[in-house]
Amino acid sequence: LVKNKYVNQDAILCFDGIMILREKYNTEILKELSNEICNKIGFEVKLEVKGMDRDYLEKIKDIEIIKKL
Repeated sequence: LVKNKYVNQDAILCFDGIMILREKYNTEILKELSNEICNKIGFEVKLEVKGMDRDYLEKIKDIEIIKKL
């Protein structure tokens, strides 16, 4: 991602994914990442866009609630 200038220090690793700026995203990124994973470790992985239907802070609150249970 850095090599192809999709991200620099503006990417965020989040739970089971990565968030990048909308203006940096294009449909080829997922294909390139899938190919890179396959080339490096030999596994075919299907990556997909995950909609953001909830705020990140809400997810953190959910985790805190679960920890208290």
